Amino acid sequence: MTHTPPVPAGNQSPYPLQTPPKPHTEHAPPPGDPRVAATPPAGKSPNMGLIALAAGLGLGLAAVAGGLFVASRDSGKRKKPKRKPKPGPKAKKPAA
Repeated sequence: MTHTPPVPAGNQSPYPLQTPPKPHTEHAPPPGDPRVAATPPAGKSPNMGLIALAAGLGLGLAAVAGGLFVASRDSGKRKKPKRKPKPGPKAKKPAA
């Protein structure tokens, strides 16, 4: 369907259904230009040593936290203290 029917003025959406076309600037190369893919991105790439150091630090902290969690658990090997038995019902006094 290449033709869109006319919409009454009161029934039009306040939001556009299609974005308007963007004009190409003269500074931007046309799409598909091989020079665009060949140029490296501007800026400094992240240092791989720094990433490895941060990953190692994160894993080390996770290991320490896991060790503390396991060490603080009750292992169940200790003997639990015995409770005193509950006293039975008291004897009623004889009616006098």
